[in-house]
Amino acid sequence: MFSDLRQTLQTLCAVDEPLVRQTRPVSGYLQVAAQVRQLHLQARAAGRRVPLLLFEQVDDSPAEILFNLLADEERLMRLCRRPSGQLLADNLRASGQSWQAFSRDLATRPLETASGCSAALAGYSSATSLAVLPQLHYWPQDSGPYLSLACLYCPLAPHDDQLNGGVYRLRQLDDQHLSLHLNPGSQTARCLERYNRAGQPMPVTICWGTAPAQLLAAVFPLAEGGGTLALAQWLTGAAPRLLKLPGGMRVPADSEVIISGWVDGRRHIDEGRFANHSGFYVAGGSCPLITIDQVWLRPRPLLPATLVGPPPTENQHLGRFLWRHLGVLLANELPFVCQLDCPAELAFHAAVVVQVRAPGKPRQWHEMKQQLLQHPLLQRARILVLVGEETACERPTEVLWRLAQQLPTAVQSQAGRLLCDAVAWRYQGRCLVCDSELLCHETGMAGAGR
Repeated sequence: MFSDLRQTLQTLCAVDEPLVRQTRPVSGYLQVAAQVRQLHLQARAAGRRVPLLLFEQVDDSPAEILFNLLADEERLMRLCRRPSGQLLADNLRASGQSWQAFSRDLATRPLETASGCSAALAGYSSATSLAVLPQLHYWPQDSGPYLSLACLYCPLAPHDDQLNGGVYRLRQLDDQHLSLHLNPGSQTARCLERYNRAGQPMPVTICWGTAPAQLLAAVFPLAEGGGTLALAQWLTGAAPRLLKLPGGMRVPADSEVIISGWVDGRRHIDEGRFANHSGFYVAGGSCPLITIDQVWLRPRPLLPATLVGPPPTENQHLGRFLWRHLGVLLANELPFVCQLDCPAELAFHAAVVVQVRAPGKPRQWHEMKQQLLQHPLLQRARILVLVGEETACERPTEVLWRLAQQLPTAVQSQAGRLLCDAVAWRYQGRCLVCDSELLCHETGMAGAGR
């Protein structure tokens, strides 16, 4: 895999990944987002891949802004491939571990540090204000500019050296403060609770422009206690390079921008409105406040960013990619599971299709289904569709089309989510019309129609 973001961009361009360079000055207030959106709409209309988009001059910021790094599965697969050529899915399958066991293993795995890693911030300039960063305001009714695709790290607990990492919504409030949007029950929310109980502010470090392995590790869902930095090490097959900041926290080296600060759990602020994956503006509500202590940045930082909103967006491809690979871990634990998939447009709303090897008797299937419904990984799914091997799971929009033909009788409400058990239909004498049954008889089109 790639050691830093700059090497990533150079390598992707060298293998003919499409790249659009915007060399003219543009405004971070809506103009950047408008050009990103237009590029996605054009690519969808033309049926082609979304190119990388590099803005070389945004307002008076020294930074270059890179969009669409995670915008399609082919690019994501390339970012996750080890130097030996092994694919992420193959490595997960070879581990033989369940999702929980995989997370526990990462949490207990000793973190190695690459030799020659400097404890100093050589090559960085420093500032005490967020004003040195680009101000990216994405949608007209957003309450302010946001940092996107920036990895936030914090200790798991006071006096604990192990770090938790994640990608969260960070709104720039002013030159010294960010709001931190945390979902209830998230790993970082639990870390903050531990600091609150200890009566201490929680130190945080935000790394913007990290190597792809660090970014993917930060967004990959792990069970409680899973080690984000250890996952990045597992993804690359190599020890990470870490920097030791003033104060002692170790963070990924080669980050383009590093922001250090702290969160006082007693101080909250209203985040305001935000254009969400749902296609609606949502009220962020009360959020913890990050106070900035120091900002370090490279001379001309290269920063990834993403536009959140209704499809087509970069995030939908990332969401589908994550669900499909979580399905490999689920299949390691439950051998009757073939794969997981979901429509890219519904990935962040967790519309998940689970393809299974259906048993011969309905009672056996009932027991298998209960294992799926009770699995913690699938508790995240808001819409859960269970299908047999005869259904093309890799075309989930077709699966949902079939589901729509059976509404409302085919759908049950179960524990706050919608459930469709298409596997049970076979035991009721109902049979799906499948392409595979017909196309196996196709022997060539020569003479067709005579």
